[in-house]
Amino acid sequence: GMGTDSEGIAYRAATGSVFVSDEVASSITRFDATTGATLGGVTVPAIYAAANVQSNMGLESLAFGAGGLWTANEEAVVPDGALSTTTQGSWVRIQRFDTTLSTAGQWAYRSDPISALTSLTTAERSGVVDLLPWTATTLLVLEREFGGAVIPDFRSRIYGIDLATGSDVSAVASLASGSFTPVTKTLLWEGSFATSNFEGMTFGPTLASGVTSLLLVSDNGGGISQDL
Repeated sequence: GMGTDSEGIAYRAATGSVFVSDEVASSITRFDATTGATLGGVTVPAIYAAANVQSNMGLESLAFGAGGLWTANEEAVVPDGALSTTTQGSWVRIQRFDTTLSTAGQWAYRSDPISALTSLTTAERSGVVDLLPWTATTLLVLEREFGGAVIPDFRSRIYGIDLATGSDVSAVASLASGSFTPVTKTLLWEGSFATSNFEGMTFGPTLASGVTSLLLVSDNGGGISQDL
């Protein structure tokens, strides 16, 4: 089966395989892209164990590129502290696996706070929903917030990060300890949408101008829009 809540998907062209992450089970499974056969799993660090996942906010992101497989939790696992609030963001761990699917570094990233709360819902959140590697040390990070003071909406933000700005936290038991350097992030784009819940991104075709396009895809969970 595909697990309890399959979220991220990544394609590895060199091996014709597809990876799928499950944010509740904290698993990454590899499939044959042609036959659909299960080829095995990827061993994820113990910090991502299902028992540490808070409120369905586990391994939301997945991407293959720049020499490896990348994943991240949406918001903090139990040892790392609280979920996002209106006064502070949440700690996220960005994990890299090398081409042999062995762990190859982990970095701390802080999500944005929730901008405002409304009496219309209690589902507000703010965390990381996808990654896109650009080089071996630079990535695009897609954050998604659901919140707002009156009518709640989806607020998407794309940040650029350089892993060289942060320390490896693979051996840090709790990001609440402060004994590390998080990566710095630079805002590249943001937008607010009433019904488009963008949770995935990938590079698209090269445009006539020569620039590379970026595609976002929204989740249609709950009957809302699914846009590309």
